[in-house]
Amino acid sequence: MGIGFNKRGLLSAPVAVFRVDAGTGIGMGHFMRCRTLAFTMLKRGWVVYFVGHGLPEELMNFNTVNSIINFIEFKPRQDTMQESKHFLGLIRSRFGRDLRFIIIDSYRFDRDDYALLQMFGNRVPVAVINDLGEQDTPAQVVINPNPLFSPEPY
Repeated sequence: MGIGFNKRGLLSAPVAVFRVDAGTGIGMGHFMRCRTLAFTMLKRGWVVYFVGHGLPEELMNFNTVNSIINFIEFKPRQDTMQESKHFLGLIRSRFGRDLRFIIIDSYRFDRDDYALLQMFGNRVPVAVINDLGEQDTPAQVVINPNPLFSPEPY
């Protein structure tokens, strides 16, 4: 985790965790739109982690900015609730109080999965990147990266 300074001394850098999958069958769209948001966060002093399956490490090491995105391999489970519980356990054990933002970019998650993440989200905002507008996503923020989207479904 990154360390910075404030008026009182050491201050840990804020941490953002992206839950995103990529690869054959899924494509790279989810990864690329998360990567774009991650670059902006990195420029503002955040420490960024991508947690997912099939994420291409060679793309993350393409240039200096990419090399500071951290990658954690995460095997998807058959049942999304098991996957959500495993993800929640991972972020609780690994990130603790430095975690400031959770970003989910996956169509696998449903309302119950997001409700489980809200247990952690009581102190950490959960954002969902969703360009379909057909899922019920009880998150603090819904991001639609499509510039021509209609706001009605949200």
